[in-house]
Amino acid sequence: MGICVLGYKGESLNQVKGWDGFVSPDGEFLKVTERGNMDAVHDEFAEIYGLVKLDKDIKKAYESVQQLNPKYASIHLGYKDILIHCFGYVNMEHTTRRVEIEVPDPSICGYKVTDAQFDTLARLIRINDDDEKDLMQVFKYERKIENNYQYTR
Repeated sequence: MGICVLGYKGESLNQVKGWDGFVSPDGEFLKVTERGNMDAVHDEFAEIYGLVKLDKDIKKAYESVQQLNPKYASIHLGYKDILIHCFGYVNMEHTTRRVEIEVPDPSICGYKVTDAQFDTLARLIRINDDDEKDLMQVFKYERKIENNYQYTR
């Protein structure tokens, strides 16, 4: 699988209308797949992106987190989740009915959603004509909402 390592930001976000992907801590959107393609491409993207762009084996980075914090020793995360929780990225995917936004859990490596990420997510919501209420998912850890949080209207 080839990956796009070009980040989209500002006005260039209009070019990624209809795409799912990750938002880096500095607010760049990394397109992964066309919206609604529910194949497991996010894990594959995260693994390759980690090696190519971040120059890291992100699985090994998580293993060091597990060694430093015994709480995570028995918790096995996939590549997508490691990119989110251990490197501070945000995942944005569209399901059949709505947008799902996965954010870093600050208790793992201290990452929280940055202002730049929030701004990019808000712009993407508007560009894709999604419901702005879906942005509430960004606050799931700050508001102590359980992991299976789904914003209901």
